Amino acid sequence: MKNLNEPAERKTHTLTSSDKDNNYQTLFNFSRLFFWVIDHEGTFLEINSFMARQLGFSRSRLLGKSILLICPEADLDSLLSGINSLEKKEHIFRRFLMTSGTGEPIEIESIMVKCLWKNMDCILGTGWKICKDESVYPGNLASMAETIKDLEAKIVRMSAERRYLEKEISHKEILLAEQN
Repeated sequence: MKNLNEPAERKTHTLTSSDKDNNYQTLFNFSRLFFWVIDHEGTFLEINSFMARQLGFSRSRLLGKSILLICPEADLDSLLSGINSLEKKEHIFRRFLMTSGTGEPIEIESIMVKCLWKNMDCILGTGWKICKDESVYPGNLASMAETIKDLEAKIVRMSAERRYLEKEISHKEILLAEQN
């Protein structure tokens, strides 16, 4: 059995455009994140299976329909302003609600970016459900921001400790040099 670190004799394989499309489609469909592609009017051009299952819809039920179908009225303005702001920005981060097929609101955090899909200017979105129990799913932006703040504080503390230790070492080196 070969080790991954051992050089292997390989045939070079150049990926065709079709191969790349298949690879992206596989990633798109088998991700455990919500993925969707909408046009600038908000019509679903593509949605991954995971998102459809989580929302309780079939993919075919959502394709060709407006994203507004899964957006509660209370969150409509926020979603639309986010999508409209993409005219001036390359991407947006947005927290909004989606409504499942059973009417249950699902809070998600999302990133939407401008993209080209099948030669059309579109919007690619990816999102994840927000879980209130951080021990179950620590992946939302708020918890990541807190983690980053904690790390920054630790770095500042460690930098101060390092400066203190460097001064101590320098002081002891001077004392040793004076003794010799």
